[in-house]
Amino acid sequence: MAARRRITHRGRFTRRRSVSPARRILGFAVPAGVAMAIVAVVVLTPPYARLVRARWQRASLSAGAADGEALIAAQQRLIDAIPGDEVLTMRLAHHRLGLVPANELVVAGATDSPPPRPGIPSIQRHPRPDPPPQWVLRAARRLQRPPLRRGLMLLAGAMLVMAMLLSSPAHPSDK
Repeated sequence: MAARRRITHRGRFTRRRSVSPARRILGFAVPAGVAMAIVAVVVLTPPYARLVRARWQRASLSAGAADGEALIAAQQRLIDAIPGDEVLTMRLAHHRLGLVPANELVVAGATDSPPPRPGIPSIQRHPRPDPPPQWVLRAARRLQRPPLRRGLMLLAGAMLVMAMLLSSPAHPSDK
């Protein structure tokens, strides 16, 4: 390709440089990549936040259900133990019904710590999951606002147009 000459505004001759294909690709890839990242964030963040929140709720409900199942199992063990355990039966009758055997005297406040109430099985609670990160939920809430969403999409579109213009040759004959 022959070197072309053109006149600049000061009257001096300058030689026009051709842009290498690697620079054209880079000039397209960087702004286009940033634009696609903006589109991905705008489009994918709200559904991701809903997914994270749903997973957290499911895990919390699973832990609560596991606690309920453990309580049911403990209550069933208590029911199974009542017919064969006279001491437990007496304690339950005293605590729940207020019945005291005639040969016993109940002294209130005799100890510093009250004895454990009979018939209340203790279970070990299952661990609850950590709540989802607040920055994800806040970002999703903000990205659902139409003005911000529209502005970011317009910015991404402008960057794609800029990428196409920067990567195209200056003159059709420079291809």
